[in-house]
Amino acid sequence: MQLHPWLGQLDTQIYVANIKHIDTDAQFADFVAAVEQLTAAQKEPYAWIANLGPLLNASATQRRMFADADKRMAPKDAQLCAGLAIFAPSPIARGFVTAVYWLSPPAYPMRVVSSFDEGVEFARAQLAGPIGAVG
Repeated sequence: MQLHPWLGQLDTQIYVANIKHIDTDAQFADFVAAVEQLTAAQKEPYAWIANLGPLLNASATQRRMFADADKRMAPKDAQLCAGLAIFAPSPIARGFVTAVYWLSPPAYPMRVVSSFDEGVEFARAQLAGPIGAVG
């Protein structure tokens, strides 16, 4: 399966989303569709590490696209997503992301981290335990 330019794999169970910039709604829609396709194809537990920094400046349309996709993926995520580590290097970004997910908790464990390595550690710990366990 061809991954989107903003998507990568750390290993067979850990995916990385690294949004560099969002120029258009169509560009963002392509990314969201790729994440949905990747999620739908999963048959084994998986985890995500995400640098979603540009989402802090996303338009209302783009935020809605992301929220709608998250809702569509929730059943699969509840079954197989071991966790999501959101890499947010600035305290302001970490606070914003924490507030957003506090208002609308995901179907899987989520942690806001300050480094990519901390995200890797969280993802691996979540994959080592039962799905849905808080790590």
